[in-house]
Amino acid sequence: MEGVLMDLLLNDILHLSQEEIKNSKIEFNMQVGSGGQPFLDRWLKHSEGEKANGTCKDCSY
Repeated sequence: MEGVLMDLLLNDILHLSQEEIKNSKIEFNMQVGSGGQPFLDRWLKHSEGEKANGTCKDCSY
């Protein structure tokens, strides 16, 4: 298959149902500014309730 480009969709890997897609939030590995704290580290410091409710304001946009 040399020279053939194929699209790879995220759901080709995750295999989410339409319901799971509607109830999902995907964040990429980002950090605060150049060399700043990774958002994942901020997210890990919050309670499970805040994560489940999406109220972890300082770890996402």
